[in-house]
Amino acid sequence: MKQTLTLTLGLVCASIFAQNSTQDFQAASKLLARYKYADAEAAFGKLADREKGAMQDKARLYQAISLARQRKTDDGLKAAEKIADPVLKAFAEMNVYSNSRKSQMIFEKYGKVDFSKWPEDIAYKAFYLRGNAYGRNRQPDKAIADFRKSYELAGADDEGKLLALMDHTDVAFNAKKYDEALAASEKALPYKTKFGTSYLYLRPAFIRAEIFIRQKNLAEAEALLTVFPEKNACRVDYWSWKYDMLHGDIELARGNKEKAEEWFRKALKAAGDKGYLVKPTQKKLSGF
Repeated sequence: MKQTLTLTLGLVCASIFAQNSTQDFQAASKLLARYKYADAEAAFGKLADREKGAMQDKARLYQAISLARQRKTDDGLKAAEKIADPVLKAFAEMNVYSNSRKSQMIFEKYGKVDFSKWPEDIAYKAFYLRGNAYGRNRQPDKAIADFRKSYELAGADDEGKLLALMDHTDVAFNAKKYDEALAASEKALPYKTKFGTSYLYLRPAFIRAEIFIRQKNLAEAEALLTVFPEKNACRVDYWSWKYDMLHGDIELARGNKEKAEEWFRKALKAAGDKGYLVKPTQKKLSGF
C-alpha cells in the first residue's frame, strides 16, 4: 500500500511539473508574440536551464529566436548550439540567420538540404526560411521553388500556407514574373474570410490588383479591393494608403482624372508623415 501510494504521488508530481512547464512555455511564447523580446529571451532561457530533453531543446530554439530579434546574432547562435537534436539545432540556426543581416548564410550552409526529410512540423518552415533568404538575395527562381514546397507541406497551418503564398507572389512580382505572381496570388484568395484584414492576405491580393491594372483588366482589379483595412495590427496606414493608390490608378486608367486625383489625395492623407509613402503619392499628384 505504501509503495503504491509513493508511486501515485510520484506520477502526480510529474504531471504537475509537466503542466507547469507547458504553462511557462506558453507564457514565454506570449511575450515573444507581443514583441517583448528581452523578456521572452529570459523566460525561455530560464525554462531551458530547468528542463531536459525535448522541452529543453524547444525552449532553446525560441530563446535563440528571441535573441536574434534583438539583433544579438552571436548570442542567438550560442543558444542554438546548445540544442541536442541536430535537426532542431539547424532549424534554430536558420531562424537566427533569418532574423539577422546574414540571411545568405541559410542557403550557403543549407542550400543542398532536402527539408522534406525533416519532421513535418518544421520541414515547411525550413523551406520558407530558405526561400525567404533566396528572395532577399535576388535569386527568385530558387526562392519560388522553396515557397512552393513550403505551401505544399504546410498541411493544416493556414497561416503558414498564406505566408508562403504572400512571399511567393511578392518575389515573382518583383522579378516581373507576372503569370507566376498571378498563379500564387490566386491560391491566396480563398483565405479572404479568415485573413481578409491581415497583411498575409492583403499583400498578395493588392499585388494581384496591381498586375491587373497594368494589364488593363480594371474590373478584376476593382473586384479585389473589397476589404478596407480599417483595423489592422500591421501598418494600417500603409494598407490604407495602398488601397487608395490602387483605386486612383484604376480611375486614371479609365481616364477619370478627377476621380483619380480624389483617390490620390486620400492616399496622401493616409501617408501621414511617412516620406516613403508621401513621395510616390506626390509624384502621382504632380501629373494633375
